[in-house]
Amino acid sequence: MTLQTVPPFVYPGFTLRVGGSLPAVANGTQLNAAGEYDSVVFRPGREFTPTHIAFVANAVAADSEVDCRLETVDDTTGLPSGTLVAANANGLSGTIPSGSTGWKQIALTSAPTIGPSADVAIKIAWVSGDLTVARMANYGVLSEKPYQVANTGAPTKGTSHVIVALYDGSTYLLIPGVFPFSGITGGSFNSDTASGSGGDERGVRFRLPFKARACAIRTYDAAASGDFDVLITDDSGNELSSSAAAVDASNQLGNHGWAENPLANPVTLDANTWYRAFVRPSTTTNTNLLRAILNSAAVKTALPCGVDWNYCFRTDGGAPDDTGADACPLIDLVFDQLDDGEGGGSGDTGGLTRFNTGFN
Repeated sequence: MTLQTVPPFVYPGFTLRVGGSLPAVANGTQLNAAGEYDSVVFRPGREFTPTHIAFVANAVAADSEVDCRLETVDDTTGLPSGTLVAANANGLSGTIPSGSTGWKQIALTSAPTIGPSADVAIKIAWVSGDLTVARMANYGVLSEKPYQVANTGAPTKGTSHVIVALYDGSTYLLIPGVFPFSGITGGSFNSDTASGSGGDERGVRFRLPFKARACAIRTYDAAASGDFDVLITDDSGNELSSSAAAVDASNQLGNHGWAENPLANPVTLDANTWYRAFVRPSTTTNTNLLRAILNSAAVKTALPCGVDWNYCFRTDGGAPDDTGADACPLIDLVFDQLDDGEGGGSGDTGGLTRFNTGFN
């Protein structure tokens, strides 16, 4: 198997969805009257038999109940049809107490099988009370497919990035473009930050489903101006490649944004092998690294990286610490060579490994 030069690509793609505004879990559609709902219409990429629908309640102003439904989609209007995909493919939440925000995972009465042959609507419908379904703000929009349909008077297609997920009892379904984050966090750190405060190097423990050469690391920074290095290590923390990289000009002005930091020495990474990528501040001026908070490690099965993209940190170049590994750092790797999967050196890239980053 031979590495072949390819146009640089980003994996798993978290920084592709952010711009100059800070991503956050925010208020979406408020449900407080009969007929109101929020939903996501999509086409499943594979057969899946969900037992639960999950969503995030960002505000619960009164004791509330919702009906979580899997519906067919009207071929003409593109709207949820009001008809379940199969008998009892819905579940009532029961009473959600006032003020009880966060991740809600509702069991379906019956588990239907959905698949690539038909569009499906994941619908969160009002039954009683006053509840606001969460969305991801400043982290991409839903358009074309998947897309949002909300009804607070009349069903309307929208672009709000509604936070929903489907669970089958062990894994979650990857719905490209939909990210079931429960929150976004960060925290400033610099070259003097102690271990008990999160360490002075923060990053991701990862492994890849393919062999490739990494040429850069992309990070998302939250209004911090400190310079930093980026580096890749083996799983024990031994450095493989590094680049003395400063934050980009927009961050130096105190804004939010991503920075692409080339590695001084591109490094070949093997498939199915654990590595780490760190952001290491080079001064006592703070930098910042955002990470997504998930309800559980299992939710990562709904992300393009799967369960192989985990938060880590360390202090003074010491042993890596995986406390808080369920979080998902907003870090990407950039690759410029990829295993051709054929074992030859002909330069033919026709056999390049194919994979789904969730952004296709």
